[in-house]
Amino acid sequence: MLKACSGGEHGLRTAALPAPPFLPLKAAHMNHPLNPSIPSSLAQRAAEGVSQAASDLMDGARPAAQALKHGAHEVRVNAAPALHEWVGSAEDLARDRLHAAREQAMHLRDSGMDYARGHPVQTLLLAAALGAGLMLAWGVLSGGRRSR
Repeated sequence: MLKACSGGEHGLRTAALPAPPFLPLKAAHMNHPLNPSIPSSLAQRAAEGVSQAASDLMDGARPAAQALKHGAHEVRVNAAPALHEWVGSAEDLARDRLHAAREQAMHLRDSGMDYARGHPVQTLLLAAALGAGLMLAWGVLSGGRRSR
């Protein structure tokens, strides 16, 4: 028992206190969690809880993974025909535009040839004027530099 001072030699009174509820040293050593000879039921329960939580997580993840896999398959199955249709319509549109451009180029070529056959002098003067204009533009853009 321990004594508490509340007076005694220095005017304090002493009273007996109950013993602390500690285990004896030997018993405390035997129940220590690092003692390999005694399994710790708390650690075992914690490990079982973690194992069960991991198992529950995996059980919950399996249906989500299956749903994701099924959804990806549905997208692939449903998107393929739509994608093929879109690509087909894009090819048709490109083919139509190319055909129209080719027709227009042939029409312009024929029109130019018809004009040149019908008006040869005017075509020659037009070509000369166009050449002179190009040479003038070249001179202006090159800064008028001439090597002498």
